[in-house]
Amino acid sequence: MKRLAGGLLAGLLAGSAVALLEALLRTFGGVSLPSELAGDRILPQVSVDAFLNLLAIAGGPIKAKEMAFWGGFAGVVAVSVAGGVAWELLRRRRRAGRLGLAIVVVFTAGVIAALWPVLGAGYGGLPVTAAAAATALSLLAAAALAAGILRWALPPAATTTPLDSGRRSLLVSGASLVLLAATGGFAARLNADSTFGYDGRRTLVGGRRRQPVTAVDDFYSVTKNLIDPDVNVALWRLEVTGAVQHPYTLTIDELRALTGRIQETTLECISNGIAFGLLSNAVWSGPALRALLDRAQILPSGRLVELRGVDGYVYPLPLERALRDEVLVAHSMNGAPLVRKHGAPARAVIPGAYGEASAKWLTRITVLDHDEEGYYGTQGWRAGFVHTTSVIDQPVAGAVVAAGATALLAGVAFAGDRGVSAVEVSSDGGRSWQPARLDYAGSPTAWVLWSADWTPTAPGPATLKVRAYDGTGKLQEPDPRGIAPSGATGLHQVEVRIA
Repeated sequence: MKRLAGGLLAGLLAGSAVALLEALLRTFGGVSLPSELAGDRILPQVSVDAFLNLLAIAGGPIKAKEMAFWGGFAGVVAVSVAGGVAWELLRRRRRAGRLGLAIVVVFTAGVIAALWPVLGAGYGGLPVTAAAAATALSLLAAAALAAGILRWALPPAATTTPLDSGRRSLLVSGASLVLLAATGGFAARLNADSTFGYDGRRTLVGGRRRQPVTAVDDFYSVTKNLIDPDVNVALWRLEVTGAVQHPYTLTIDELRALTGRIQETTLECISNGIAFGLLSNAVWSGPALRALLDRAQILPSGRLVELRGVDGYVYPLPLERALRDEVLVAHSMNGAPLVRKHGAPARAVIPGAYGEASAKWLTRITVLDHDEEGYYGTQGWRAGFVHTTSVIDQPVAGAVVAAGATALLAGVAFAGDRGVSAVEVSSDGGRSWQPARLDYAGSPTAWVLWSADWTPTAPGPATLKVRAYDGTGKLQEPDPRGIAPSGATGLHQVEVRIA
């Protein structure tokens, strides 16, 4: 037991040091945490249904992220403690030191090999190749630090181990506590900078009319990340590469200097459901993706255009779609440079597809000559077509409406890049329908704001419903369906009381 205690103590010291190193590298260098790398490697392989079930078991996406964040640091310490015990059990063997180091090398090589496809994820703005090198070096440094501490604490010989001394054991215990406290401090700092406070932020107007253009601070936010990238624009580059004749890179100043478009486009999350609030409208500025691809000259073998963020997120666009004029590489939102949580310094804006297609923190545009599914596509999500949706914002559910008085019904309708040609409302649960006014339609790729007057007569409950027609005249799908795998359908309804 004494030997095992020595191994546990040595492993705790090594794990505390490694956890602190990782916290420092993530805080000051944007180097991915092991938990971030593991998530990016594993989650895309999980089916849609299994993914949603896991989130439900965890208590929702934010709880799941918090578990991954804090569990990642705990996991590093746990692995190191297990390594300390194993080192102690091996150290009295002949050539134990070499054997222990060999095990560390094999283990580290296995981890790097397993994580190889996602090593290019970085959160400080380094280009993909440089980010991959930095991540690999951080894993090697962590392994070397752990091995060095274990070798010092548990020397491979029959000599007396430093941990056999009560004084030395106390010293190592104290050092471990100091390192753990420091790790906790930096982890808390990262936690304060995390996405936990705004991931899934919705825009719900609560009985008020929406503004035609959503304020940047109110724009909905969904992210896969524990901590979103904080891009250093001095390091950041946008690469255009792959099956092209002339690959090239751009700085942010060069991107902003290109001739661009100013385009009003609404984005909707595939998880929006019916009237969940993950729907917002903005005016985006930046060059068309087509202009960047034309400059590179796509080879005849090109089939897809993969959009990659600095955080390792990837989304593949069919070439035909990528070459549409309204597909943007945006550097501005509502007349100002993009802010961090919305993809600064540059992001894609893909009208007609759900928001996951509009990759944020864009750093590489790759023309592919083969098929790929992308981050969420591998899970089975299909985000390429936005279903027509319409929402009643006013009145809210449970509102009391005066009989004989005219009440204003108002809301929003959206049909991707097809535009909205008409909106209809019903005050009797869908038995009859009346046309609504289209008060605002800023762009074919944006939502419309609608309104209608309603004068109820008899007291009692009433069910209000809304439906929309897209720009081709096709009626919104009335049958309800959940968000997976290609977005929700169904009609929004609000129950009110007439008094």
